[in-house]
Amino acid sequence: AYSYAPDEDRAKTNRAWAHNIKKENAEALKLVEEVLKRNPADTLAYVNLIYITEQDDLRATIAKIPSRLADAPDIASALGNTARLHEDLPTAEKYLKSALDNAASLSSILEAKYSLAEVRVQRALKVKDVLTLKQLDKKSLVKLRGAVKLMQECWEEVRDKDIRKYR
Repeated sequence: AYSYAPDEDRAKTNRAWAHNIKKENAEALKLVEEVLKRNPADTLAYVNLIYITEQDDLRATIAKIPSRLADAPDIASALGNTARLHEDLPTAEKYLKSALDNAASLSSILEAKYSLAEVRVQRALKVKDVLTLKQLDKKSLVKLRGAVKLMQECWEEVRDKDIRKYR
């Protein structure tokens, strides 16, 4: 009889993360694939898969994620960060917005909000050699103001507090 052991899968996923950090991608990928074979809905395994394959073609990485899981906050955040690494800022913004919209914990909300704000700043300032706000078009200025608002919300949440509790 087949017995599903979630603790064993979590241990494999954690080992995969360690291999990924050490740039041992083949071993990391093997462990993640074992977990996904046993549990094709394991969001943490998909997050690992995204980061293991982040140097690969972005569209290929996105295609590996079942559409029903792409909006899960951790997965959407990983996809957004990977898109940002590939300098695909519209895709990064799409997934980071999804991560923010679906985040449940305060630390996830703050992380998604700040990452989204950073991407929006990057998009707004994509114009080379911006010297003054007057050089930005109206759409870019609106995005920049929205990004600043997100950053202010993050700051207001952690200001004068012990931020260790947010991790």
